[in-house]
Amino acid sequence: MALSPLEPPPRLTVVLADDHHLFREGLRHAGNTGEITVVASAEREEAVRLARALDSALLDDINMPVDGIRATEAITRGCPRTM
Repeated sequence: MALSPLEPPPRLTVVLADDHHLFREGLRHAGNTGEITVVASAEREEAVRLARALDSALLDDINMPVDGIRATEAITRGCPRTM
């Protein structure tokens, strides 16, 4: 389906889960553009909640204290449209 020139492009929301403050804030700042909104969280549980609520893409640091692979699997099971 092609967009007409008058329609704004769809926005993408990315939820970023990372426990390193500088990395998280740097990506949040660099990623926020007119077409992308980055929502950052230091807590995986909050990121899971946000990803489900916002129907968004998730960028997850799988090396955070809770197993990131299992958390990502839980998110995609509960919200299959989340990438």
